[in-house]
Amino acid sequence: MPCDTITQMEVATHKMRREYFLDTLISMDLDYREQGDIVFFGQRESYNFSTGQLKVQEGTMNSYKKAYSQTIVKKQALKMGWKLKSTSKTGNYIYVKR
Repeated sequence: MPCDTITQMEVATHKMRREYFLDTLISMDLDYREQGDIVFFGQRESYNFSTGQLKVQEGTMNSYKKAYSQTIVKKQALKMGWKLKSTSKTGNYIYVKR
């Protein structure tokens, strides 16, 4: 395979919430562009909100899943009035009820 080849993978995910996924991209310092139900980001990567189809570079899937999960935890904690404290650089949190 030539060294300038980008290998992508397609994954059928559960349908992610638009607000949470866009916040995830922002937290990952990625610019994005929306076109209907599809959001484009990174290097030819995309997510289709109507089908749940995620196209990303090979080897990056886990980083998107982890960042999306962290976004959900933060949003839900805020909604419930809890304060989160990070316990490590790997994204572990403890919550404190106010």
